[in-house]
Amino acid sequence: MNIRVLSLLSVFAVGLAALLAAAPAAAKPPLRVALSGDAMPLHGKKGGSFEGFEVDLAQELARKLGRKIELVDLAALDKGSFDAIKDGDVDCSINSITDVDAPPEGVALTAPYMVLPYRVAAKKGTKVDDLATFEGKVAVLDRATRDVVKAKMPKATAVPQRSQKDAVLALMRGKIDLLAMDSARLKVAIKDTSMKMVGNELEDARLVIAVPSAELERFDKALAAIEPKIKKLRRKWMPELGAATVEIARLVEALPPAWVELERFKGKQVVPVYCESATGRISFVKREGVWFLELVVGLESVDGKIEDIELIKPNHYKIVYTGQNIELKYKAGAKTGQWGKSSEFWKGKWKTFADAQFEEEYGGVRVEKCK
Repeated sequence: MNIRVLSLLSVFAVGLAALLAAAPAAAKPPLRVALSGDAMPLHGKKGGSFEGFEVDLAQELARKLGRKIELVDLAALDKGSFDAIKDGDVDCSINSITDVDAPPEGVALTAPYMVLPYRVAAKKGTKVDDLATFEGKVAVLDRATRDVVKAKMPKATAVPQRSQKDAVLALMRGKIDLLAMDSARLKVAIKDTSMKMVGNELEDARLVIAVPSAELERFDKALAAIEPKIKKLRRKWMPELGAATVEIARLVEALPPAWVELERFKGKQVVPVYCESATGRISFVKREGVWFLELVVGLESVDGKIEDIELIKPNHYKIVYTGQNIELKYKAGAKTGQWGKSSEFWKGKWKTFADAQFEEEYGGVRVEKCK
């Protein structure tokens, strides 16, 4: 081969490499998401297409991962969520899966995207004094609900149902006494019927996404990144649930072993003097599926429904309750359960806040010796 031919081949190779470098990268494959059945408002079919909170969640997740979405009906595959992932039929399953379900090897569960309480419903006029001592039949739709009923209602008999519709009909016809389900689905199931919720909450249902084990970190990061959008979707599909349940649950569960510093209270800056066991005087409780804040500041106590919660920056939260708001900051490394004394340049001198005689002059709310 002569030098001219080699030169031409070299030019051709360089040109081809340049074209390949300039060509757009191949499009990512669509995110195949498994769904099945009717579980509104989480997901269900309308006009042959899936809709609901989990469908919108799947779309936001796919967008964050830079992929289009393809919804796969598990009924058409005749497989469960875990098998569909193991066999490579889908990339994930957002199918009202709870974290009590044990995935097989190769499949993992993400952090919860929704926390909902389990509740029970009965026909109008049914009186249930104590769910723990109830001895009748309770309809359940899945293993997770069955296990909760067995644990919290040990004298009751859990009766599996094929579908939500079958469960409602069984209750209306008197074949079973109660219907157990997560609160979001139960509210939809008993809408426009004579049924009502009875008793207290049984336990929390923590909804998660099933994914290949190798992809768990990627999905968890994407979920955390779209949390503000998840909050909006929850308000869209489940406005009746009130408080932002999943954020409050995470807040309570993630409390670090450190002091709690209250930054603001009812719009005023809090002036901490000292308060032993301050952490125990700020608490969160659930009543009838809604989160409430219980707070003691000095001699004033507050008890209000939590309407929203916002992460201002790491370990610093703004909590809105019954038209008011507070700011909570968690400080790592401080002594557990104590505020500690603090000083500030006040009226021209450095003093501890214990020296301040009139809170009106400072413009804050003083906190002193909580017992």
